Amino acid sequence: MRLRLVLALLSAAWLPGCSGADAQGTAWPPSKDASTEVGHDGGKTDGSSGVCVPVTCASAGFTCGNAPNGCGAVVACGKCPTGETCGGGGPNLCGKNPCTPKTCAATDCGVVSNGCGDVITCGVCKPVCGDTTCATSENCSSCPQDCGACPPSCPNAKCDNGETCSSCPQDCGACPPACQDGKCNGSENCSSCPQDCGACPPACPNAKCDNGETCSSCPQDCGACPPACPNGKCEGGESCSSCPQDCGACPPACPDGSCNGGETCTSCPQDCGACPLKYCWELSQQNGWANPKCESGGNGACNGSGPQTLECDHCCQLPSCGDYQVQNGWSNAFCENGADTACNHQGPSSWDCQHCCQSFSCGELISQNGWYGGLCDNGSGVCYGQGPKSWDCAHCCQTYPPVVYCGDVCSQNNWYTCLCETNGNGACGGSGTPTNDCDYCCGY
Repeated sequence: MRLRLVLALLSAAWLPGCSGADAQGTAWPPSKDASTEVGHDGGKTDGSSGVCVPVTCASAGFTCGNAPNGCGAVVACGKCPTGETCGGGGPNLCGKNPCTPKTCAATDCGVVSNGCGDVITCGVCKPVCGDTTCATSENCSSCPQDCGACPPSCPNAKCDNGETCSSCPQDCGACPPACQDGKCNGSENCSSCPQDCGACPPACPNAKCDNGETCSSCPQDCGACPPACPNGKCEGGESCSSCPQDCGACPPACPDGSCNGGETCTSCPQDCGACPLKYCWELSQQNGWANPKCESGGNGACNGSGPQTLECDHCCQLPSCGDYQVQNGWSNAFCENGADTACNHQGPSSWDCQHCCQSFSCGELISQNGWYGGLCDNGSGVCYGQGPKSWDCAHCCQTYPPVVYCGDVCSQNNWYTCLCETNGNGACGGSGTPTNDCDYCCGY
């Protein structure tokens, strides 16, 4: 325990005879109340940490002897030169005056200076708050610095000092229910805590057929139930196969090994056998064909399709090239026979053609191919005998920059008169050669 001696307040005056009183007659060491921040034996307590800061010889101005350091220990401050006495110049100060050591006064406790050059022990000091020791007379209320903060008091109408809903529900309120505590209580429900409250029943509709839903319990999610067979109605995907009671017997299948239910040698030769052969002209009369063709030896008249007859491998009706034009909505048609290349040997066979194909104007070919420009060659040599055939040209070809003018096209084609169509004026009827000065250039 630290003593109360406040060495920092010692008088610099010389103490005659070291009789326990200074020159003014004040008792030494001076008495201090225990509440001061000065230690019992002169040390000071750090107010922020409660730790005692010991006095040193230098900080106290001592030049000799032993002195209390204010924190319960003793510091040695050296010896006086020959001819001088420690205490002769004041407590722990060298001087030529004699020094009489003092004894313990009634107010002294702990280790105190004897006024000369040594220390004496004067009993146990009264505890002081802030000396880092929680004495028996101190507690968390009277000295929290030494004894620590008091634990929270429950209840005290405040949820503080580390109190929780578990440790002090009176101040902090009841704890919310914990999920998976085996009880479905508080605000818990099947959504927030299915472990305690159980799985939620399926919601219908929720766009999912789940949690035991069926077409009966939730048709919105699971769809309508399939029809029951028989129920007197052929409905809901039922068929002659799945429910003949409601939908009737299925018609005969070809082949099913039986020629029945309207099957014939034509509709099901697998079950009814092959039809007897006839002549192609007989088939033509039966079918009302206007232009029958008879294909033998792979001549291509029927393109390998049609019934066999007595005189043909295949018998068929062929439309004319004009028929194909109407059927296909062609604006113009080419008919290719022999070695000419009107269709480039592509297109269906007709009774009047080996190949029938659609034809375009040169202007249409230019637009279809995205050409920069085009020319129409009918023997004039502008396309030099190259380019696709169109209904208005022997050859239609692309022109490249610089684009020619309508007059150039007129000269190239030896036209008597040229017409120039611009801004949809209709001079060329929307067809002809695009030129630098015309949407379409045409002539005759």
